[in-house]
Amino acid sequence: MRLTAVKALISGWLLFTAANMLTFAFSVDESVQMALQHNAELRQQALLLENAQKENENRWNIFLPSLSAGGGISNTHVFTPENVSMWGWNASAGISLSLPSNTPLKLTQKSLAVETAQTQYNQLERSIIKQVILSYYALIALRTNISILKNNLTLSEEVYRQNKINYDYGLTSELDMLRSQYAYQKAGPELQAAESAYESSLRSFLILIGADGGEPDEHDIPPLYELNLPDVQVLTDSYSTNRFDIIRLQQEVKQTQLDKLMTILSARAPTLSLSESIKLSPDTNKAFSSVPGAGGSFSISLNIPIDGFIPGSQDSLSIAAADNAVTSAQIALEIGEKKAAQNISDCVDETKRLYETLKISRLNHQITERAYSLAQDGYNNGLVSQTDLETSRQDMTSAWQAVVQAEINYFSAVYNLADALQLSITDVYSLWGIE
Repeated sequence: MRLTAVKALISGWLLFTAANMLTFAFSVDESVQMALQHNAELRQQALLLENAQKENENRWNIFLPSLSAGGGISNTHVFTPENVSMWGWNASAGISLSLPSNTPLKLTQKSLAVETAQTQYNQLERSIIKQVILSYYALIALRTNISILKNNLTLSEEVYRQNKINYDYGLTSELDMLRSQYAYQKAGPELQAAESAYESSLRSFLILIGADGGEPDEHDIPPLYELNLPDVQVLTDSYSTNRFDIIRLQQEVKQTQLDKLMTILSARAPTLSLSESIKLSPDTNKAFSSVPGAGGSFSISLNIPIDGFIPGSQDSLSIAAADNAVTSAQIALEIGEKKAAQNISDCVDETKRLYETLKISRLNHQITERAYSLAQDGYNNGLVSQTDLETSRQDMTSAWQAVVQAEINYFSAVYNLADALQLSITDVYSLWGIE
């Protein structure tokens, strides 16, 4: 009895947990936070940023001299009948500091590494946020489509049942009854397909945000407004330099320029070296009882490389390669700026086009909704055939679905435009939205 009770308790707990997991709802902001918390790639980038910050905070260690210490014991013995042997010892310590001419550039390089890592982190973070938000509202659209198809199933069922009654009383033809039956039975699989698509997309979304269960809390796509956008060139000049891809390319140019200067200084500039060494050893043969003698040596040296000035040498070739790397980075920046301008232009055009599509879709939905209402009245009065009624209902359903798809397409286009300008969608509506 006890074992049965325990099994029942466990089974009940599992059912309760599963039910709560399936009914757990989260907002779009909660989805974003979960994704940022669980995304493995973002956590890896955070570690790289942390390493770069530590390197920069401790860049003083570039001036830390090299320290060394050592010591030893020795025994000198002569193989004679007297077996003479002598013990000795020594101890030494040294300090040396090398100051290449490119030392100040190494400090700048560490600061630039932090900026680069921060840019990469911010770019990845924004990309994840965008992916989560667009996926979130795509789920809303899929769920709305399910509601549309449920409504379609209900309407088609009502028509079929009424036609079945009318057919039984000889008030409608067998063909009209069979057509309404086909429309009703067809609506079921369409609804099941939509539900399957939603469940599949939901599972992918849960993996994206790192959640075990639940579904979106919102039921509608956010309000959508027409945009009165300025000229594309104005947008490009004002916002393209804020894009993370352009910032990253600019940092790459700076990095190659630093690398070039460091290569030149390493190959052609002198290196200053300072060193001091101290040595202790016994003055007499009484190794462990005599007063040790101490000696030291201090040196300053200046090393001037020559290879870098010889055409065709390895160092001169390294300098030429570094110069080409700078040119290549500058070309990449120019191409990136052109692509950024093109991306902004494409986003503007897409936003305008999709808003027109949205307006047309909404108008078509109003027309088809009214047409279906009139068709119902006409059918009830015997003025409209069942075929025309079914066609009208299908047109209304398709138009409703088109509105939902147009809304999610326009929302995605506005979000893509905001991303291209490195703004939030709220900023875009605030600056150029027409209510």
